Amino acid sequence: KMMRLIEILNLPEELAVRFTAKANEHEKRLRELRKLQAELQDKLDEYLKKTEETTKNKITYEKQLKELQKQLERFEENRGKVIDEENRFLKELRELLNSEQMAKYYLFQRDFEKELRKAMKHLRKDMPRYRMREKE
Repeated sequence: KMMRLIEILNLPEELAVRFTAKANEHEKRLRELRKLQAELQDKLDEYLKKTEETTKNKITYEKQLKELQKQLERFEENRGKVIDEENRFLKELRELLNSEQMAKYYLFQRDFEKELRKAMKHLRKDMPRYRMREKE
């Protein structure tokens, strides 16, 4: 992906190195935030189940509801951090790339995600056939 993007943006070597470093740092931060997001979603699920299980005991239910609210706030706060990271990265790119390159970057991202979704759709469509063959 990165090599294709550098090619599309027509970046000179020095700029390509700087761009790659920033993009790698951004991806690392996003991976960490998304990992935390997944953990927080698991906690939300856990607390929601506990809350649903304790509806008969009002005191326990209220306590679980407060815990669920705390987890929800942590989840929403982390979502905000993901958005902040995206904005931080795009601001850095605006300082690095010209307007034409930024437009190409946005279009590349859109097209890449579209192709990725398309590939995943085809994989899911082909998956049942593969599973059927395994059983035979």
